[in-house]
Order: sequence, then structure tokens, then C-alpha cells
Amino acid sequence: MPRSRPTHAQPSWSMGVLFAMLLLCPLVCAHARPPRLDPTTLSLDVLLTMEIVSVSKRAEPARTTPAAIVVLTADDLRRSGATSLPEALRLAPGVQVARVNASQWAIGIRGFANTLSRGLLVLVDGRSVYSPLDAGVFWDVVQPPIETIARIEVIRGPGGTVWGANAVNGVINVITKAATETAGGMVSLHGGTSASVRGFAQSSGQVSPTLTYRGYGTAFLHGGDIPHQGTRQDGWRLGQAGARLDWALSDGEALTIQGDLYSGTAGRHATTTFLAPPGRAVTRGEAALSGGNLLARWRHSFSPTSDLAVQAYYDRSERRELRFQDLRDTGDLDLQHRFALPWRQDVSWGFGVHLSSGFTRADAGVSVRPRTRTEQVWRAAVQDTVTLWPERLTLTVGTKVEHNDYSGWEWQPTVRAVWTPTEPLMFWGAVTRAVRTPSRLEHDLGIQNLVRLEPLTLAEIVPDTQFRAESLLAYEAGVRATMTPQLLVDVTLFYNVHQHLLSVERGTPFVSTQPVRHLTLPVRLRNGVSGTSAGLEALVQWQVLPWWRLTATYSYLGLWLRPTAGSLDTTTAAATRGNSPRHLGSVRSAWTLVHGLEADLVARYMDALPAQAVGSYVTLDARLGWQATRALSLALVGTNLLTPQHPEWAAGEPLASEVPRSVSGEVTWKW
Repeated sequence: MPRSRPTHAQPSWSMGVLFAMLLLCPLVCAHARPPRLDPTTLSLDVLLTMEIVSVSKRAEPARTTPAAIVVLTADDLRRSGATSLPEALRLAPGVQVARVNASQWAIGIRGFANTLSRGLLVLVDGRSVYSPLDAGVFWDVVQPPIETIARIEVIRGPGGTVWGANAVNGVINVITKAATETAGGMVSLHGGTSASVRGFAQSSGQVSPTLTYRGYGTAFLHGGDIPHQGTRQDGWRLGQAGARLDWALSDGEALTIQGDLYSGTAGRHATTTFLAPPGRAVTRGEAALSGGNLLARWRHSFSPTSDLAVQAYYDRSERRELRFQDLRDTGDLDLQHRFALPWRQDVSWGFGVHLSSGFTRADAGVSVRPRTRTEQVWRAAVQDTVTLWPERLTLTVGTKVEHNDYSGWEWQPTVRAVWTPTEPLMFWGAVTRAVRTPSRLEHDLGIQNLVRLEPLTLAEIVPDTQFRAESLLAYEAGVRATMTPQLLVDVTLFYNVHQHLLSVERGTPFVSTQPVRHLTLPVRLRNGVSGTSAGLEALVQWQVLPWWRLTATYSYLGLWLRPTAGSLDTTTAAATRGNSPRHLGSVRSAWTLVHGLEADLVARYMDALPAQAVGSYVTLDARLGWQATRALSLALVGTNLLTPQHPEWAAGEPLASEVPRSVSGEVTWKW
């Protein structure tokens, strides 16, 4: 029978007013005097010459970068109305973002989305937030304040040669603003109909002409999304504070020290198995989340073609979920050196070490043995960029070699080429190998689940040490063209070969008498799925008028996975395909109007996810902003305006919820 949908009173009049204002503002202002704008604010040329660092760990202009990359600027983030990092990532082409509930998301690039975003490497100012516990990202605590972010560089495709293991399907590099970019103070308050409220405050200044600082604090409360059943139960609260020091030691030498602390809770469900009727029980409660980090980065420039960077960070996190607890300490040291050689060669090399020590404890039915384990990763990398034809043709060859405790030595080479026949036109191509290394849970995890009571039957995931690294061989080609000074087209084609992907293998059933007589169905995690994927990604930016920009994106993905010879897994390949949308698309309109007014509309299309029982849908978000004075700005934001509510992941499951339509307001004061 079809699942009943809860009914909730919706502020339909607010939606109508907001939508009408956004549509009428550009029409009214088109007949008013032209807005007084800095011509570089919306210049495509500025975006193309913006220097990025995520592809090669050295600054290079976006126009000539040999990768499928998009840069979300601070202005993009502000005008999106997003209040969290996952919401901001919806702006990036080819990035699948599905909200599971108030504090959890399933995010993927080029398919393979799941709630831990396995195969994506996420960094905040060069600090990896990838968890070796279960090979993923806990998005509920990766929440750098949007106001402090300078830009987000999103690479679609592998980046393991530069960043190392687990940068398989993409790299998301969040780069926060230097303290010199946030001089003065700021207070912002945000609240709306989705049972959420958020506050942010920061202060920046100079200690001396060469030393600047920034301190911030933020807190938010999310009452929860619309549940599939019952009442709101996925509330999310988080408080966070941090500071940053930027010190110009001398010409060409700089030191940055920064850190953050956070603490909060998130609503959770947990299913517990019993060996007697009723067999299962769902527990509701809150996960306790806390942690902090400290990072230091020193850079020295010897000349325009030679520099050295040393970075070290320490990260501590504690998660007290309903069925397990993980306390983790992570340390990382990285050195990178770049220099030039004759014959127009730019060489970079480096080495580093990553240590992560975790204590994990679980309740009955779940086991992680041993409870304490320390993972070590040693790495070294070298990359050479050769200019074969000045300003026309360059070739980059490099590799990263790593050693981890689970799969031993892993190598991740790449070859990338850039051809620029004319300045407005650039072609690039790349062949890259990347790996996702095993996590602790894939080696040490044991779980018992009830299959049926009569006869008593349990399925048991058995700890196993034979799981090895998943691998990807990616072939990419792209073109980036400025068709006119007002029109940019960026198209990427890719073909991937996936090997040794995770599979769930059934073993031989056996009868056990402990604690009572029952039948056990053993299951092991192995590497029994392989296949290929291919697709197309396109971005078009059109500066229609000096005060009006349109951005359109489209992504197509074909995913062909199958069990390998000897595998008994009949579900994982189909589930992975069913979690990956074949089509993704968006259209964004940004108007910068007179009298400090801004209007933004974003329409997004998501194809169906059969494995999650989620049909295709279209969403519409809108924002109307007003710079009332030099100090005061106001904004009205509407999200999911087309429907009262809709599921984005795990439709019908008790752990998930539906994303509601909402309207929120924001007040910001700067001095």
C-alpha cells in the first residue's frame, strides 16, 4: 500500500510573496537606472584567472587547469543562502547531494553516493576530515562557517596523485579566508520555518603590521525535518568556535596557525536485535559529538619559481552514537617543495606521515576487535610539469606512493596534458590511477542481525582481513572555451574502470548453540564487484547583462557494475547503480540590482534513485538580499518551494525524513 504522507501547515502565502518579488525585481529594475557595479564583480575573466591549488598543490589559473574543477566563491556561497557545507555543495555541477535527515547527507561525485561519501576526499585548509574508522566523512561535524570560507574547489574525478589515497571520485577542498580578508567585526542571525535558528559572530584585527587575527563563534539548532512516521526526532545542535593567526614573518615567508573546537548532539535511531520475541527494537536517542583541531602551516618563497611549505595538524574527535563510541586522535605532517629546472620544467616533490589512533567500543550485537588500533600512512610524491610549447602545450607526469597498515604499498600515477591553441580555447586530457584503502571497520567489524525467529536465524558479518584496496583507472578529456567575453563553456568526458569494489559475500551456514541454539549465516566483506562508468559533464556561464548572470549545468552518468568470477554477491552492484542518478542538472540566475538589491533563483533536477525508492524531482530555491546600509544587510531565503516536502534518500525508512519547504530570514551587521 502507498505510504501515507504527514500533513503540515505550510506558509504558502510567504512562498508566493517571495517568488513574486524575485520575478518582479529584475523586470522593475530593468527600466530603472543601471546599477553602479564594480565591473569585476561578475567578470568571467576574473573567474578564469582565479588561482586554484587543489589540482597540483601549487597556484595555477583555473583557465588552464587540466582537471574537471569548479570553484565556488565566497560570493556564490553568500548568495546561495546555504548555512552548511553540504547545502553549499549543491551549487557544484556533477555533485549529488541528498539529505537523509537534519544532520546526515548522502553525497557523491560521478555516482557511488552514500551517507559516508566513501571515495571522496574532503579537506578544510589542507586538513583531511576523512575518517579511517569507516572510510568516510561525518558531515554532521564538518561544518566550517560559510562566512569564513574564501572558496570551495571541487574536483570531479581522481586526485590521488596529489592528495593520496581515497581521493578516488573527487576532491572537495574548503579554503577559509585569511585573517587579513575579514578585518573588523560581524554578527549574523538566521531563523526560519524549518525549526532552525543559527547565530554567527566574528572579530578580526591587527596585533602588529605583520600579524593579524580572527576569532569566531557559531551555534545552531535544527529542530528536525518532516519524519516518515511519527514526530520530529532528528534534531541537531552544534556549537563551534575557532581562531586564526596569519603572520608575515618576512618577504616571502609566512606562518598560519588556526584551530577549532566543537560540541553538539544529533538525533539518531538504532535497531537492536534480540534472540526472543519481538526480535527487534528501535531505540531513539541522541549522539554526542565533540572534538577540535589545531593546524600550523609555514611557507617560504626562495624565488618566483621555488618555494617550500610545511604543514602539521592535530585532530581529536569523539562520537558517542547509540550503538558505538569512537574516540580518535589524528596527527599529520606534510612537506612540499617546488622548484624550476631548465627546459621549462616545474618540479614538485614531498613526503609526509599520517597517524590515527582510535578507541572504539560497541554494544551487544556489534563488535570491533581490537578496541584500540593505530593506523599509519607513510607517503611520498613527485610531479613534473614540462612546457613543451610556451603558452600552448604542457605535460604533467607524477605519482604518489603510500604505505598503509591494511593493503601495504599503493601507487597512484597520473599523466595530464593541456593544449591551448588560442587563448580563449583550452583542451585537456588525463589518465590517472587512484585507490580507496581499507578502513578499520572493513577489517575489524562484526555485526549480528536477526533474520527470523522461527527457526531462530542470524546473519553475521564476520571480521576479515582479506579486504584490499579498491582501485580506479580514469580516462578524462575536456574543453574549456570562452566563446565570447560573456560566454563560458566547460565540457568534460570521462571513462572509468573500477576494480576490487566492496562486495558482501555469503559463507556456509552453520548451527551454533551459544547463547541459544540458532542458525548462523556468515557474511564477509570482500572485493567481488568490478565494472566501468562513463559520463559527460557540462557547465555554461552567460553574462547576459553586466548585472545578470545565468549558469546552467548538466551531468550524465552511465554505471555498469557486475560481480566478478567467484562472487556470490547479488545485490551490491545493483544497489550502487540505484544510488546514482543518471541525469543531474541545474539552472542558476543571479541578478545584482539597484539600491543594494540582489535576487537569486536556483532550479535543480535530480533523477530517480531506485535503490532508495526516491523518484525524480525538481526543486527551486530563491534568495532576495538587500544591502540596506554599509553595515546592515538583510536576506529572505526560500528552499524547496515547489512541493510541501519530498524525500531525497531512503524513502520510507525510519532513520530518514523528508525535506520540507521552508522560508528563512537573515540579518547581518558588520563594522
